[in-house]
This record gives sequence, C-alpha cells and structure tokens, in this order.
Amino acid sequence: MNVLSSIAIVLRSVSPIGRPLLLAAVLCLPACAHTLDARPGRLIWGHEVREFTPCGTEQTLWFRGEGEILDPLIAQYQVLTDTPYEAIYVEVTGEVGPRATDGFAADYDGVFTIQTVSVVRATTDEDCRMPQQPGYDR
Repeated sequence: MNVLSSIAIVLRSVSPIGRPLLLAAVLCLPACAHTLDARPGRLIWGHEVREFTPCGTEQTLWFRGEGEILDPLIAQYQVLTDTPYEAIYVEVTGEVGPRATDGFAADYDGVFTIQTVSVVRATTDEDCRMPQQPGYDR
C-alpha cells in the first residue's frame, strides 16, 4: 500500500466536514519537514558586498539575515579581518533562494538567508579554497 492509498483510506473514515482540514494538514507535512542547509564556507563583507561562497562550489551568494544574527557576525568579521573584502571561514545554516532581480544582490548567483551561525574564524590553509571572482579586489 502506498502513501496515497493510506491517505484515501483515512479521508474516507473522516466525516465530510473534517476532510478539507485533514487534507490541508497532510499536504502541509512536506513543508513542515523542511530542514535548513548546513553550510561551511567563506564569507566576505564590505561596502556593497555581502558574499557567501559555500565550500565545494564556485557559487557566490548574497547573504542576508535578521539583525540579531548578522550584527554579531559582522562584529566578529571586523575583529578577524585586517583588509577590506578579506574572507573569513564560517559554518552557517540557512536557505538558498533564487538570484535577486535588483540591487547589488542581483550580481550574485542567488541569495542565502542565514538562520544560525555556529563557527566564525579566520581562514586557514585547511579550509575550502575560494576561487578568485571578478568584480573587486580581495
């Protein structure tokens, strides 16, 4: 018996008034089970730049997030870096969205919304390598 057959059996056993509510709840289950992507990578912050490059990709993402997440992250970035647009290593969770249609974010492959930050430190030789991207000096 597959999942759809099981759902049909349950729907038949529920009163006609409760069926739409039960069906809506079942259809919402995949969305409720969504998990955030855990991503190690390199992060660069500066004037008109909010770049996150996940390890193992050449994809550059514009990062965003709530102030309570980004404010401490940017404060740590400023402590860890000596020069503008210097990369740091981070481990974050969040969601990748499509490319923005306007503003500076439109110059990136997509938008990454940071939800949590677990590691922020200076980069080391053991970290993932970040390919040189055109557009500004690093």
